[in-house]
Amino acid sequence: MNFIKNTSFLEGQESIVAIGVFDGVHKGHQRLINELIDHCSGKIKPVAVTFSEHPSKTLKPENPTKLITTTSEKVSLIKQYGVQDVYLIDFTKEFSELSAEEFCDTIIKSFRPLGFVVGKDFSVGKNRKGDVAFLSNLGKKLGFWVHTIEDYLIDNQPVRSNRIRECLLNGNISTANILLGRMFNITGIVVHGNKRGRELGYPTANMNIDNNVITPEDGIYATITEIQSTLYKSVTSIGVRPTFGLKQRLIETYIIDYTGDLYGKPLNIQFVEQIRKQIQFKSIELLVKQIEQDVVDSLRILSMHDKE
Repeated sequence: MNFIKNTSFLEGQESIVAIGVFDGVHKGHQRLINELIDHCSGKIKPVAVTFSEHPSKTLKPENPTKLITTTSEKVSLIKQYGVQDVYLIDFTKEFSELSAEEFCDTIIKSFRPLGFVVGKDFSVGKNRKGDVAFLSNLGKKLGFWVHTIEDYLIDNQPVRSNRIRECLLNGNISTANILLGRMFNITGIVVHGNKRGRELGYPTANMNIDNNVITPEDGIYATITEIQSTLYKSVTSIGVRPTFGLKQRLIETYIIDYTGDLYGKPLNIQFVEQIRKQIQFKSIELLVKQIEQDVVDSLRILSMHDKE
């Protein structure tokens, strides 16, 4: 069973391969990518093999893992960090039934690797039986090596995608950004809202929430919004707008010093720090007063961020 396509242009070229989910492409992944590149020289190609969907979407369809990065963002980041040959596997039900032997056989036939660079928690195949020891033993038989990298530690804890998700769900953007090695971001298309913000004097760009992608805890955030390659300071609200008694969860961004029509246009919102939790106000006047303070707080936070 060949589940990897379009590898023909690698024929005749030697490669070294890294395999992983790579969700978030965080500091741990970045170390692995750097090690992969460091092991390549001359015409040896670094190759990253990952998945078009998180495995949990097939293995636990009732409660799939929320993504830190979309598939396109993940591929773009891996390439940005230096590996141009990225291959996506569709993690289907059929694929999930492959044994470790079958999985590795296809990888080896597709890439003919000189070696693999993997993390300590590496595992492939049904019931995750293809661990580092399995791959190393296979390498001794078939003539490839396996290099295992140590965990990347921050505050004496390994950097893991689940750790980043936990930070985001608790509104701990600062720590999530440290673990990612960049600002956590959400991309989307601006949609029409009910114009509540405009009526309050703070027009917002609204985005629907992608249920496949993780969003931070409901609250107000200091953010930087990218519009057509230009960066603007902004304040972003995530939540259901309890003061108005609404229930739909939305992402709303007030873009400071911006005027223009954004409907239907893509936004990239980069999160810097949580300003406060979402709360319900007793009056519209109190809400407007708090929004004024949120803008002041966001500008202060973003000014400090600029100096770092």
